This record gives sequence, structure tokens and C-alpha cells, in this order.
Amino acid sequence: MGKIENAKIMIVDDSTISLKLIQRYLSNYGYKHIVCARSAKEAFEILDPANNKKSGAQIDLILMDIVMDNMNGIEAVRHIKKDERFKNIPIVMITGIRESKTLAEAFSAGAVDYITKPFDKTELRARVSSVLMLEHEIKEHKNAEEKLKTYAEKLAHSNRELQDFANVASHDLQEPLRKIQAFGDRLAKKLKGKIEEKEADYLERMQSAANRMQILINDLLSFARVTTKARPFVPVDLDVITKEALCDLEARVEQTKGHVDAGKLPVIDADPTQMRQLMQNLIGNALKYHKPDHAPVVKVSCVFVNGGLVETVDNSSSRMAKITVEDNGIGFDEKYIDRVFGVFQRLHNRSEYEGTGIGLPICRKIAERHGGSITAQSAPGKGASFIAILPVKQTNVEDAG
Repeated sequence: MGKIENAKIMIVDDSTISLKLIQRYLSNYGYKHIVCARSAKEAFEILDPANNKKSGAQIDLILMDIVMDNMNGIEAVRHIKKDERFKNIPIVMITGIRESKTLAEAFSAGAVDYITKPFDKTELRARVSSVLMLEHEIKEHKNAEEKLKTYAEKLAHSNRELQDFANVASHDLQEPLRKIQAFGDRLAKKLKGKIEEKEADYLERMQSAANRMQILINDLLSFARVTTKARPFVPVDLDVITKEALCDLEARVEQTKGHVDAGKLPVIDADPTQMRQLMQNLIGNALKYHKPDHAPVVKVSCVFVNGGLVETVDNSSSRMAKITVEDNGIGFDEKYIDRVFGVFQRLHNRSEYEGTGIGLPICRKIAERHGGSITAQSAPGKGASFIAILPVKQTNVEDAG
């Protein structure tokens, strides 16, 4: 509708004096499109799309007198509200009757407000503008809902494509790769000691590349499955989940001579598999990116925060768990934080630190799927702290993503 002064207003009153008076007042206040009807029947004719020459654009507001011959205003409101085409047009009653019973009947029929006779110019202007502004906001809200619905449909389509990719990666891509690996291993065993060093190096490079491709496909599948293979949210004890993740990382801890200090962690509504993946990725990264001459020390801790991310002891359902995984490793410049959480984005060469660059993007996707977020604080040579903020209680614990 744009500005409310551009709204099309229909006045329905069998009094010529009232019609002209209201029309003059509204015109003086800048309303440009005013249509008058002297009866309910004439109002229905104006509303009828078949009479476009008479009605013009869609009516945005109706001012309806209650007391009229043949059909009174309340009956006319009921008639209009029964028509799907017009039921959303706001109707303000014009009345000299101030009985609460009559007004209640008008509101019950579908009226949204009323204006009393004799008219007060200020009241007329205020009530008309307030109804039109509210109607404008409602239309804006509906438009936003439609855009959100369209976005949700596009997102669902994108997720289906991601599921299709996961299926392809699971079968069509992996099958030829398995053959390359299998025949490569056979060749390596059969030709061991029978080929020159240069030829053996070629074969080893081929096997290494195939293995890297296998790791890459597995990581891509893990990234896709955050949404395509999601499980419902249930109460998850992060203490237990972290201990399980540490068991999986036991070899890396021993290899790096590292130490992991896990503090008390809460029970939250979450996908247990994804929480284990989140903790394993964060702790695994903290162990991996250690300084060459320092054993990694990793600290896992949690505090509760409110919506403003201020630490709180409040036990309300809206509180968040702020989980921090802190290390004494090589750190990074925070200007690269977007790259850290980007798919396939790496700050170091593969020769320095192994990996595909998908671990942290998976963490971000898991956090966002749970209605949370993840960020990091770091500086070169001073370690890093990765901070995941997750709701303690989900609004819908049955959500599966």
C-alpha cells in the first residue's frame, strides 16, 4: 500500500451530510482516494471486481455507518466478512449509538474500531491512521513471511541436493576409488623389490593421493550429514560425550605427549552423535596445532550465559552453555577467522599439519543446527580458544534439523 495517504478508503453512510463531511475531513488530511456509498448494496457493488471501473484498486479501509435503511451496518459487515475476497479489509464503524451491546455486536461481526457521531476531526484522523498503519504492518509481516517461506523452500531444495550428493559420494565416487586403492595395494605388494626406486615412488604417490581422496570424501560426507543424517534432540551429558571423544583421541594425546583437562560440563538438549563430533573436532584440532617444541595442553570448560552472552547463574530455559576449548598451540591471526570456519580453507600447508580443512566448518554447521554459534579468539604463537555457545534447552526437542 505504501504511504497510508495513498490508501483507498470507502465511506458507507446513507446520510449525504455525513458522507460529505467525512470525505472533506479525510481529503484535508491528505487522503487522495476516497469512494462513497449511500447503502450497503452500493458498497457491495463497489467491492465487486466485476465493477472495476467503479471500484478501481483494492479497497484498503471501510468506514461503515451502523444505522442505515434496508440493511444496517452490522449486517453489512457480516456479509463482507463472509466473502473470502474481502474478509481481510478492516472495517471501522460510524455510530451515534454508544450502547456497549451494539458495539460488542459490531466487533463480533468483524469490525476493528468505531468512530462516534458527531465527528471529532482529531479522533477521525487518529482512528483512520492507526487502523491503516496497523494494516500496513500486517501486510509487511505477511510479505516477510512469504519471503521466508520461499527461502525455506529453496533451503529444503538445497538440502535435498546435498542429500543427493551424499548418496553419490557414498557409492558412485567411492567405488572407483576403492578399486584404485585395491589395485594399487596389489601392485605395491607384487612389485616390491622388482621395480626401480623412481617407479616405486610413483606408485607410492598414487596410493597417497588415493588415500587423501578417501579422507576428503569421508569429510565431505560428514559435512553433508550434519543435516541429511541428523537425529532428534535429546538430553545429552557433555561430560560423558567428552570422555568418549577423548577415548577416540587417546592415540593422538600419547603421540603428542599432550594433556587434556576437561572441567564439569552440563546436560543439554542436543544430537548426541553431533555433540561427540563437535567435541572430538575441537579437542583434536587443539592437539594437532601445537608448537613443535611444546607438548599441547588443552582445557575444556563451560559457563552459563544469558541472551546477551553475560555470565549468569539463572536457571531459566533460555540460558546458553558457553563451551570453551583452549590450547597453548601456534594460534592464528584473528583476521583469518572467516577462513578458519570456511570449507577447504586452510592457514597451513598439508606438509605442516594434516587435514582437509572441513573439521571446523562441520563444527560451525553443528552449532548452527542446534540454534547456537561458534567463534574463536587467538593470536599468533599464543594459542587459541574456540567457543561454542549452545542452548541448554531446545524449543522443540523433536527437531531433527
